[in-house]
Amino acid sequence: MIERGRRFIIWLAMAAFSVAMLFDGPGAFPGGGAVSFLGEAGPDPSRVTVRLSGNVEKPGVYYFPAGSDAETVTIMTLTGKTATNAAAHHAPSPLRSGEVFEIFEKDGKLLEITRKEMGAEEKVLLGIPLDLNRMSRSDWEYLPGIGGTIAKKLVEYRQINGDFASPDDLKRVPGIGAARLRKIEGFFRAL
Repeated sequence: MIERGRRFIIWLAMAAFSVAMLFDGPGAFPGGGAVSFLGEAGPDPSRVTVRLSGNVEKPGVYYFPAGSDAETVTIMTLTGKTATNAAAHHAPSPLRSGEVFEIFEKDGKLLEITRKEMGAEEKVLLGIPLDLNRMSRSDWEYLPGIGGTIAKKLVEYRQINGDFASPDDLKRVPGIGAARLRKIEGFFRAL
């Protein structure tokens, strides 16, 4: 009987903790700032988040100072003459959070550098706001309440009518009402 009572007390404690988390929100880091996506302060404007991949020495996700360009990435990633040659192939365009640089070199020679976008899932996991006008159909499908049919409508609408100016513009797409918009609008950056 004592064991059963002990389990009941543990269950009550876990239930109370769960209810407190539901009403109290996501919590905070010891240094301040919310834990949830984008937090209270939003993304850090002093840096950009970029993933490096390919056969680089240390692939992974890196932070670069805001205003850095592709040349910065290649110089920091490649060695010696390869970095110098690679930097000469880039037009000076600033990095954007959520970009992926795939870099391939062999025997000290640069073979290829590809610059593309992370998918919505990776951006959300890294706390990078999504861009309404760079979303693919599969990116839209990742969001809650957006299935294949609505994702297709969103992409087609943007192709025919041009870029969205704000998340509120999504309501012009059939199938996006106020309730559905409320579920997804927090994933997008302020334009």
